[in-house]
Amino acid sequence: MTKKNIVVFSSGPIGVLFLEKILRYKNFKVHLVVICNNSNNPFFEEGQINPMEKICAVNRISIAYDPSEVVGYKYDLGLSFSNFHILRQEHITPFKNGVINFHGAPIEWYKGSAVPAYHILHEDKPMWGFTYHYVDEGLDTGNIIKQILYDIPEGLSSEEIDKSVVINALEGLYDFFDYLFLTKLTPKSFLNHNKVLPIKRKDLKKFAVLNENLPATVDFEKKMRAFNWPKILKHPMVLVNNKKYRLVPEEKYDEMLKIYREIE
Repeated sequence: MTKKNIVVFSSGPIGVLFLEKILRYKNFKVHLVVICNNSNNPFFEEGQINPMEKICAVNRISIAYDPSEVVGYKYDLGLSFSNFHILRQEHITPFKNGVINFHGAPIEWYKGSAVPAYHILHEDKPMWGFTYHYVDEGLDTGNIIKQILYDIPEGLSSEEIDKSVVINALEGLYDFFDYLFLTKLTPKSFLNHNKVLPIKRKDLKKFAVLNENLPATVDFEKKMRAFNWPKILKHPMVLVNNKKYRLVPEEKYDEMLKIYREIE
């Protein structure tokens, strides 16, 4: 079987894990990796070498920093994992079989980013999941290809929920890729999430002060779990004498990358 020519849109520690596994998949040839090296990527640090760049250098894979660099070329498939770029139609058109995005939540429940925190603050049910869907110009509005739901322990933090997604998704990644090839890269899709409103990280800022904004039914422990997600969300603040103090310092990128590598 001829290997399919693909482009991977990916950044950050989760992107590193998925790229490493994609490179070992028998039916894919990664032609290009599009990395987000700006402030849209919460793991980006000025002057620091991006681990994605190291992987690409070792494997002799071309790198781009702007999705516009795919325009004018032809590829079989695009894969988006931990992608902080916004893809427009001109970025999708070069792909014969479209671009497939990995969304770290059940997309029929939550669109957007940092949704585990929103889930803890508003639902906190012991169930979670992830979704593969086609990319279109909307925010997580493309047709769903596959959605996985699974039980999680009660009392997890946002970071722990996210880790559970990575563990489950990496374990079943090749099964999903095999499914794509079984359907000749044109799997049937379904669309049931038009009424779900997207969540943005900035929308959660109003909840990040512990003694205001959230209803009394949301307790202190729940708030701490929701904002315990280094680099993605800043830890919550507490008001003391009308001054705001952040409770837990941010962890560095290398420490975050180590945490995610330990799950494989």
